[in-house]
Amino acid sequence: MATARVSLVGTLPGEVWQTGFVVLHTTTAQIIADAVAAQETTLWGASGGVYADGTTWNKVVVRGFNVADGSSTGEVGEAATTRAGLGTKNLPNECAIVHTLRTGPGQPKGRMYFPPCDATLLNANGTIATATKDALADRLKAFFDALAAGTPSIEPHVYSPTLNLSFGVETIDVGSVMDVQRSRRNKQVEARSSRTLA
Repeated sequence: MATARVSLVGTLPGEVWQTGFVVLHTTTAQIIADAVAAQETTLWGASGGVYADGTTWNKVVVRGFNVADGSSTGEVGEAATTRAGLGTKNLPNECAIVHTLRTGPGQPKGRMYFPPCDATLLNANGTIATATKDALADRLKAFFDALAAGTPSIEPHVYSPTLNLSFGVETIDVGSVMDVQRSRRNKQVEARSSRTLA
């Protein structure tokens, strides 16, 4: 089995956002990119998803790498996506919704940082509304499950550069507290929506 890094790339008003994950696979970078792009509505949601106007997801970039040392294999694949937010109230670009990728007990975990949701989907205290984080958790689970169930199978993993090993993602969480750059976490209690992958 080979490994690759999958990057999701889009725009916010005035800048670019990017997040990603690692996959274990038996195919090519281009086939992975095409498979991820084919699931864009599964991950983003119908219409504008939960995102505000000016937030887009434009492409998928896949780069092969060697687990043993993290070095590039030189293989690259790319595919276009066409998702765009439709909400009316933007939050600052520094805000991000955190999706945590959990592997087995005592093993490394990963995080994906997605653009902020539309401000109308927040509670009065600034946390993400339960229905919104539930929907995001459902979408990420469905997205990962679809990739793993496809032919060929593309399995989400977390890579540890310290151990030079990758670990299969077993569960995912979406938290209610927005991650804010340069001011990481206030004292709000976080609620999480958790899903177990198939």
